[in-house]
Amino acid sequence: NLSMILSNVPPNLVQITFANNAIRGSFPTTFDSLESLQQLDISSNVISGSLPDFSRSCPSLQALNLSYNARTNDTGLTGDVPASISNLAFLQELHLRNNRLSGGLAGLGGMPQIKELDLSVNRFAGTVPAELGSLAGTIEVLDLSDNEFEGTVPTEIGLFQSETQISLSNNAFERASRSSD
Repeated sequence: NLSMILSNVPPNLVQITFANNAIRGSFPTTFDSLESLQQLDISSNVISGSLPDFSRSCPSLQALNLSYNARTNDTGLTGDVPASISNLAFLQELHLRNNRLSGGLAGLGGMPQIKELDLSVNRFAGTVPAELGSLAGTIEVLDLSDNEFEGTVPTEIGLFQSETQISLSNNAFERASRSSD
């Protein structure tokens, strides 16, 4: 059970990896402060429920990987990505691939230190916010593929460096029409 595991973690750990297990359950709404924790990987398990406010319990996080927890239709992380995730001042990698997360991405542009943002294979909808353009210069990987985004791709995405890997495939984007002058 995830709640029991997290309640028994020593507070001074820097890295926790529980990837590729059969850990079930959901994140407790609050869990003890792990102020030294820099890397948390609980990918490829059977975690359900919503994301907690990591900025309160793990303020030093640099890498968070909760990918591949949607093993069945009733497992996987659900709900929105909390806006408080942008309060993680050191977060460089956020991997939430293959869950059942939904909603929009408001607030994620407020993470100027992020290098890898993988939100693919979820249920995010609406338009891709133009504020993601503010990640230009630091972001190396942006994967929003296999979601339910619509509208047009914001022109601010064009500000990204040529080395940036961007995947927006398998969404419902419209083709932008060119205006005639």
